[in-house]
This record gives sequence, structure tokens and C-alpha cells, in this order.
Amino acid sequence: MSTRQTGSLPGQQRYQTTVKSVGHWAAIATAALLLTAPLALSQQTSGSSASSAAQSDPQALLQLGQAYYYGFGGVDRDPQQGLQLMQQAADAGHVPAQSALGAILLFDVDANRQKKGVQLLEMASKSGDVEAQKTLAGALLWGVNIDRDTGRSQSLYEQSAAGGNTAAQRELGRQLVLGTAFDRDAPRGVSLLEQAGAAGDSAALVALGTFLYDGTAVGRDRKRALGLFQQAAAAGDGAGLEWLGARMMWAEQSPQMAERYLQQAGELGRGSAWSTLASGAMWGYLPGRSRAKFDGYAELARAAGQTDVAVMEAQRRIWGISMRASGPEAIKILELAADTGNRDALWFLIGQVRNGNKWNIRKQPDRARAYLDRYDSFLSPTERAHLELSIDAAEVATIPKFRTLARRYEVQPELKTFQFSQDMFAANPNFVVYMLQDELRAAGRYTGPIDGLATEKTLRALRAACQGLRDTSLCGNTVLHPNRVAALMSR
Repeated sequence: MSTRQTGSLPGQQRYQTTVKSVGHWAAIATAALLLTAPLALSQQTSGSSASSAAQSDPQALLQLGQAYYYGFGGVDRDPQQGLQLMQQAADAGHVPAQSALGAILLFDVDANRQKKGVQLLEMASKSGDVEAQKTLAGALLWGVNIDRDTGRSQSLYEQSAAGGNTAAQRELGRQLVLGTAFDRDAPRGVSLLEQAGAAGDSAALVALGTFLYDGTAVGRDRKRALGLFQQAAAAGDGAGLEWLGARMMWAEQSPQMAERYLQQAGELGRGSAWSTLASGAMWGYLPGRSRAKFDGYAELARAAGQTDVAVMEAQRRIWGISMRASGPEAIKILELAADTGNRDALWFLIGQVRNGNKWNIRKQPDRARAYLDRYDSFLSPTERAHLELSIDAAEVATIPKFRTLARRYEVQPELKTFQFSQDMFAANPNFVVYMLQDELRAAGRYTGPIDGLATEKTLRALRAACQGLRDTSLCGNTVLHPNRVAALMSR
């Protein structure tokens, strides 16, 4: 009998990639910093000539700073020099430099630099820079190194979109269709996505295609959705085909076509599509001798730089997929990968020893803490605080200790995220229920004991609270689904 991945794996907590900073949005924002104007450098520019350039041409200085920071244009990469040059341009009042430097500093691990980044983005936004408006809007939408403010986020997205920024049009359109952060206005959201797509934003085509395929707040039209995915693919963007292939594969709908869509996406440069195929092969979701295909797809994923292959190799060893099961051997695989800086492996490793799997990996919080020291250089201060609190949560089992841990959580608002809440629920579901009980009682929506137990009275209160979320799916008998609990904890 094959082991299938159908939402939760038999005897296993499904692997979740915890977002440690800002995920794909940060990558998009950072990529957007690169200006379209080409920079031809025949030789590296000295500091003195750079200073002269700042006085006469801040734009040239910005481009030179970006060249140093990212290591292109014929110069050796020197991030510090690049930041200094961009700072000079920003100090000269150059708005694009304020925008570019602000976006970089916003994602820095240092809190003071983050604040400086926000200040620069605020300045550039007020000057009408659509990139700065879009970047700041995203930070406010997700609460990235700044207090979350969806109202102001929408206002900034509106300004950037009106200025012709297609990424802002796309994200504003997405949020208006979803209705989870902004008030839903699906027709306008679709119009914005179509506008961005017509301007060449292939990601907008993909986003619209996913809504049409699922019928999310719009009429279901799978034929048009496929056409949009293919249009994006013709422009070199395989994200839509990857999404569709994965969706079909996990739902076991036309496995041959699902595999083909994923292959096409991989051939278009979507390395994650090869990872999805490897995962599908591992769990038996591909046609033919599915598991025999794992090695080939895993090798393609590795060649594409996908670090989650190490997690899959560990999962195969944990559950004995095509080999003898061994928890200790899986841990060795993860440690070796983490030693090289593989963050997927590191986070999965810590989660495994923190929680245990009640079979061949023991719950060892002290060992998880030791990993924090061993791999400290790969973690930001916020990430370490996240993991430390989750490890401590895995050990507490009494109400007094719940209270102490709750106080620590309350003074670290930066940890109040969806991903952290998922991690905490995996570490200690009773503690999370305790926190929700306490919050609901304070709001006058729960009258039972605060004991961390999912009693019927607690479940009724959670279901009622869940109905107050913008997304009310899974609010019935599945209200204790990790995604619903995380949404309640992080709201």
C-alpha cells in the first residue's frame, strides 16, 4: 500500500516551511530595486571619484552603489561600499536612491537599520516614488519590521498602482479579490489584474488564473485560467503551470498531465517544480512507478538550487520510503545539510527534535536548544527568539508555566505572525488553546476555564471567533486545523 500525502501524512506532522523573514515578497521587493537604466563600467570607480559623482549626478552614484551591492556591471561585489554610495545619493535628496536604499535596509537584521529603511521609504513615498509606495505598502500589509496597518497599506498600493506600478496593481488586485486584508471588491480586483497583465506583468496573469481556476470570488472558468497560465509561460514565466500541475498532482487529477505541466514549469526555470515532482514521486502521486522517479527529479531540483531536497531525503529515511526507516539517520542527513547553511534543513531539524514524532525521533528540547547555538550564524535575532520560545513551549505542561510563557510572548509582538503561530501549535497545542481562551475571555466571548483544554465550550467560542475572520473556511468541526488556529492567534 502506498503512503499518500493527502493533507496530513500518516503518523507525521506535515512539513511546513516557516517564513523566517518575508519570503517571496522580500525577494520580489529586492529585485525591484534594480533600475532599468543600464550601467556600463569599464573600471571600478574610486571613492574620490564616487564622491564627485554624488555632487554632479546622484543617479550615476545610485547605479554604481547598486553595482557594488549586487556585484554586477564589472565590479567586484562589496555590499558595504554599495550601501555607502547609495547613502550619499540618498543624502543628496535623490528620491530613487532613498527608495532603493530604504528597501534594502527594511530587510536588514539590525533594528536600527530597519527603522532607517522605513524612514527612507516614507520620504520617497511622499515624493511620489511608486516603487517606495509599493514596498512600504507590502511591509504594512504583512507587518514586516513595521506595525501592520492594512488601511494605510491599501492607500499606498492605490497610489503606486495609479502611478503605473504593475506590481502594485497586481498585489492590490489580489487583495481586493481575496478580501482577507482589504474589503473585497472582486470586479475591481480582476480589472487591476487584467491591467497589469496587459502591461506585461506575467505574475498578474498567473494570479488571475488561480482565481478563475478555483472560482475564488469570481466565476469559475478553468479554460480561461489555463489560457492565462499558457500566456504567462509563453512569456517565460512557468509559475502558473507549476501551480496547476501541483494542484492536479496532489488532487490526483490526470497525473500524466499534472506531471507534464510541472516538467514544463521546471524547463522554464522553476526549480521548485522539480522539487514538487520529487515530492510527488516520493509520496506516490506520479503515474507509473512513481517512487522510482524520485532520484531523477531530486537531482534536477538540486541542480536548480532547491534546498528542500535535503528535507525530502530525511523524510524518506524517517518513514522508510524505499529504504529502511531510521530516525537517527534522518537527523544525520539534516545536520549535514544544516552545516552547509541549508535553512530548510535547519528549521525542519529543529522542529523534529523539538516535537519528536512518537516513533523513531525522540522529543529532545535540550538538543533543539543546542542546535540554536550550533547554527546561530544562520539565524536572525527574531528567528532565534521565535525558535527559543517554541522550544520552551514544547516543555511546559502546567497552568503556572503557561502564564509565564504567555507573558514572554506578549512582550514580543514581532512574533505574532501566522507562521510563528503554526509553529507554536505544533510545539504545544494546549498552550495555544490556553492563549486563545485567555484572549476570548478578556473580550467577553468565552466564560469557561482557562486551562488549555479543547472542551466543547472552548470549541464553540473558537468557532464563533473564527466567523469573525475574513476567511471563514474550516470554521466548523475543523476549527482546530493548524491554519485556523494560527489565523486566530495572529489576527
